[in-house]
Amino acid sequence: MDKYPTSPEADFARKQLLLEVSDLRQREKLYQQLRAQDPDDPFQPWNMASMYVQANQKLPEALALLDEADGLFKASVENKQAKIHYSESTLRDVKLRIATMRGDILIRLGKPSEALSVLQPIKDQFTSGYPYYLLGKAFEQTADKRAAIDAYLESVVRPSKDQRRANAALEALWASEKLGSEQDLQRRIEASHRS
Repeated sequence: MDKYPTSPEADFARKQLLLEVSDLRQREKLYQQLRAQDPDDPFQPWNMASMYVQANQKLPEALALLDEADGLFKASVENKQAKIHYSESTLRDVKLRIATMRGDILIRLGKPSEALSVLQPIKDQFTSGYPYYLLGKAFEQTADKRAAIDAYLESVVRPSKDQRRANAALEALWASEKLGSEQDLQRRIEASHRS
C-alpha cells in the first residue's frame, strides 16, 4: 500500500483497513492518508468521528469532524462542479445521523442541554429507537423526568440496538418517580405500541 500511495487500489485497501483495524492510532494514520487523497469526501470525517465515538475517546475531535463532514455535504450540494451529488433523501438521512451522533457525543461530554438543542428540533424525523434513547438520556440528565419517560417509551417500542438499555432506564425512572406498578408501566408500553 505504501508503494502505491496514489493508486485506486491503495485507496480502496486503506478504506477497508480503516474499517477493520481496531487500533485507534492506525485508524488515524489511515484516515489522514485518505483525507490527503480526497479532501472533499464527507464520509471520511464522519467515519473517523464514528470511530472516536465507538472508542469513547477524543470526543471533542469527533464533534469537529462532524462539523467538517456536515460542511462538506453542504458544499457538495452547493458546488455544481462537485464530483458527487447526493440525493435529497441521502442528505436528509446523513444530516439526521450526524445530528444523532452529535447528540450522543454531547451527552457523553456532560452537556445534555446542548444535546437537547440538537435532538429536539429533529425529533419528528426519528424512525428507530436509538435517537429516542439519547433524547431520554438528555432529558433525564436535565432533570425533566416526565419527558425522559416519554422518550424512553418511544425507544422501547421501536427497534434499536439500545432497546434493552432504554427499557432498563424506563423501568428505573418509572420506579423512582413512583408512577405506578410494573403492570401499569407494561400497560403504558402496550398502549404506546398500538399508537
